[in-house]
Amino acid sequence: SEFARDCLEALALERHRTARSAVAGSGFARSSASSTEWASVLSDYETLLRDWPMDRTASRWRFLAGEAAAQGGGYDEAQVHYREAARDDTASFAREAAWQVVAVCDAAYESARSGEAADIPARSARAKNLLEEARHFRETHPEDGHHGDLLLREAEVAEREGKHACAVEALTSFTARHDKDARIGPAYLQWARIE
Repeated sequence: SEFARDCLEALALERHRTARSAVAGSGFARSSASSTEWASVLSDYETLLRDWPMDRTASRWRFLAGEAAAQGGGYDEAQVHYREAARDDTASFAREAAWQVVAVCDAAYESARSGEAADIPARSARAKNLLEEARHFRETHPEDGHHGDLLLREAEVAEREGKHACAVEALTSFTARHDKDARIGPAYLQWARIE
């Protein structure tokens, strides 16, 4: 019923606000104290999406579920929710959702880097995912202000992972498109080091 939907949405939004407040108050991007809160928030949004998948605010729920999943460390879930939210080109937050896909991929990559050193395949898979999503974002949002940052991040990750051709491609694009950027000198130095 609409009443049940409205009640669950109100509960989800209130829990979301509370979890955000806990994170803001802790000074950390994620705290163990709020992990349970984020899991509850995510569960609420997933219930809304399961029971009312065609609701007029379903894309917004997906976006917020992406945040809840990411804050709880569920990077793969977050990526799925953000990607779905980004597909709604009528939503005012579609570009932000697409950007969050890249941010979550980056967080997942960094998490894999800082995890078990022996898990090279997981780190490599996360790097590949990050590079693909960064490229996709640049191609679908060519005028976005993050363009230069993404190219440099792609070059850094690609070089670290031994994907030198990919790193050179990113640096070539950066130097051609962002020749007035203050980071142009270090970009040329990185390029020379790789080649």
